[in-house]
Amino acid sequence: MKKTVFGLMLMASMALQAQVIEVRQAKFHTGDDVAWKEANVDDSQWKTLDVTKNWDNQGVRCNNSYAWYRVHLQMPKSMLESSDMKENVVFDLAQIDDTDEAYLNGHLIGKTGSQ
Repeated sequence: MKKTVFGLMLMASMALQAQVIEVRQAKFHTGDDVAWKEANVDDSQWKTLDVTKNWDNQGVRCNNSYAWYRVHLQMPKSMLESSDMKENVVFDLAQIDDTDEAYLNGHLIGKTGSQ
């Protein structure tokens, strides 16, 4: 019986493998303006940074202050069509120092820490 249960669990986990879009760059701007959460904000003049590195290591001097990262992303229709979990999207964000808020098309979807 244990072999059967293990086999079913293995098959279930294989069927639910995630499809991943990895983001390595984002628009970046120091400061804090709640209007920047909106999808239609013009960020064309913002810097582009590598999100896998600290902003300090990329020439930005902004100690103990606020800054925004913006990512423009379109999920291919094929990802949705081939997904087992068509109603769920998981955003795995890197660790943020102190506090953060994450928005999707202007709507708060998560936050950690406190101001």
